[in-house]
Amino acid sequence: MSTAMRRPGFTARSEARRPNARARPGGARVVCTAVLQQTAVVLSPTRQAGPQDSPTPSYAAIDVQPLNKIVMALFRRKMVAAVGSDSPLSGYDAIIDLTRRLNNKFRTAAETQEATRSILIALFPSWLPGAFKVMFARPLPELSCRMNALATALTCQWLMGPCKVNDDSPTPSYAAIDVQPLNKIVMALFRRKMVAAVGSDSPLSGYDAIIDLTRRLNNKFRTAAETQEATRSILIALFPSWLPGAFKVMFARPLPELSCRMNALATALTCQWLMGPCKVNDVETDDGTVGEGHGVLVERCRYLEQAGCAAVCINSCKVPTQSFFAKDMGLALTMTPNYDDFSCQFAFGKTPLPVSADEAYTTSCFAQCPSKKARRNQQSSCGGIEAPV
Repeated sequence: MSTAMRRPGFTARSEARRPNARARPGGARVVCTAVLQQTAVVLSPTRQAGPQDSPTPSYAAIDVQPLNKIVMALFRRKMVAAVGSDSPLSGYDAIIDLTRRLNNKFRTAAETQEATRSILIALFPSWLPGAFKVMFARPLPELSCRMNALATALTCQWLMGPCKVNDDSPTPSYAAIDVQPLNKIVMALFRRKMVAAVGSDSPLSGYDAIIDLTRRLNNKFRTAAETQEATRSILIALFPSWLPGAFKVMFARPLPELSCRMNALATALTCQWLMGPCKVNDVETDDGTVGEGHGVLVERCRYLEQAGCAAVCINSCKVPTQSFFAKDMGLALTMTPNYDDFSCQFAFGKTPLPVSADEAYTTSCFAQCPSKKARRNQQSSCGGIEAPV
């Protein structure tokens, strides 16, 4: 793969931003082999690996292709409409000149971002984005990812340089995490409590047993609300009966900031066996201030990825965990899963959004959801995304 830089300009997507970035399961992503560099002062792009003095390659072969010429001309017209005047330059140099003008036109980055989004919208017939959302993105997410990856690779090389469609990155190994004594103890305790809730053990071992028991728990109940409450009961059972109430009285109420930091640290230390690598970070709290050390960023949730089911994420993790901390520990918690890259942000001290405003409840389950596939054979059920009661 070439590390050559595309002509001076704004930055193409950098893979260094998220080393394990994933598309929605079963989808594909476009990895650009070029990073645009000349407007680094404006956008501060991250350059890919390679000598700082590497020469800019020639893109003549790309620019003479009829499709690329048509798309570049269309893009230029939409930029001119947004900027208010054309550039005296020609070809790609005009695109860069118009990009600088667009950035200089607005006072804030947010205004520039919204103007650029409007340019992208204007590239298509007005009915197309909405129709695509309804006809493809929602009912056929996996196909939609592949279609857009291919379309991007075919139509955007004039802008970004050579790029290709590739598959998702492989599932990482968690062997180093699973052999740690503390993680083995916590996993064994969690399994025992799940077995008590399900009524029988799994024939599988290790983490596979946890996923199997999770699916059984979801299949055991008729409604998502019942699954959510059963999972909350499992979380309560992990602690001595007196501890949650005592924590609420002794820490959560009189010392909320300390409580948030304590729980963020405890989550990062004891839950990596369940979620994969994670780290404590700063997050915004209810009053709009930054809570230092109040958050936990799960880089790529092992639980979500291996369960392969958004409904399991909601009903057996997000909702019951938020409910447990709010009702039993006296501490607000918002969990924000990202179904595109499998990351998840914990924010202690932040009240969850209303269901109507939380995007986690508007997603459809993954195309390859094992529970949804089994449901067709009446062997299992994907309870679907339901609001907490």
